[in-house]
Amino acid sequence: MRIKYFLSLFLLLVILNCDGKDSKNTHANQSKIIIQDMDEYLSLNNNNKWQMDTHTRTSIGKMIVISTNKSLSSKDIGIQIQEELNILFNGCTMQGDAHNELHKFLQLYIPVVNQLKETGNDTDLNKLKNQLIIYQKYFK
Repeated sequence: MRIKYFLSLFLLLVILNCDGKDSKNTHANQSKIIIQDMDEYLSLNNNNKWQMDTHTRTSIGKMIVISTNKSLSSKDIGIQIQEELNILFNGCTMQGDAHNELHKFLQLYIPVVNQLKETGNDTDLNKLKNQLIIYQKYFK
């Protein structure tokens, strides 16, 4: 019960602070929450995928392309995806329930990106790719 309360409070603060001006720091703080199963944590929008704005779709699309770039090392993939996350954060204009659900995804995605940047190993790259597959199950 206590964990749910703090998680809810944290999410509320993150949502209220995401106005596009200083969203980089707000989004970066989300990486401190650890949840093991993304499929159990995310939900659909009345059995439909959540609608993302053009900026978000473009950034995630670039992350998918980067993650499959065989000419990059795993570590470089992590670095380039972090750069794209920064672009996503700085252009954050979404609001409402779709925005909240995206934040939930990012809470689990950011630590994997950070781990990949540090280790550069294939296990972490596969985790990242799996999370991007899960993203496509919940967002469009």
